[in-house]
Amino acid sequence: MLAYSKGITSSREIDGCCRDNIIFKALACDSQPHFSTIAQFIGSKPSDIKAKTHSGTVKELSEKRDKLKRLIQLKMQEHQQCEAFDGNADEKKRVEQTINTLTAQHDKIEHFLHTNTARIGGG
Repeated sequence: MLAYSKGITSSREIDGCCRDNIIFKALACDSQPHFSTIAQFIGSKPSDIKAKTHSGTVKELSEKRDKLKRLIQLKMQEHQQCEAFDGNADEKKRVEQTINTLTAQHDKIEHFLHTNTARIGGG
């Protein structure tokens, strides 16, 4: 859940966090689950593993939208580098999927911000 709350949804990235990040290590009791175990667990409980990623103040959502835009630009550069160096097809596909996911998240926040007004007194 910590990974999802930080925008980390790749089981391979979660695997890496459990090896390298002290907070993840502590929460995992210093165990290092293999990415395939993480993927299997997440796949077996799709309705139980939902992250509330699009909540917060207008300012927080605007910052998240801007961060997503920057991430999309970085991934686009990574994708172009894969193309330039005739990179691994699997890597290209992974980067394309990441770009699509980030773009969908960005567009969802952008749509929400343009179609809703801030609630008064909500903090």
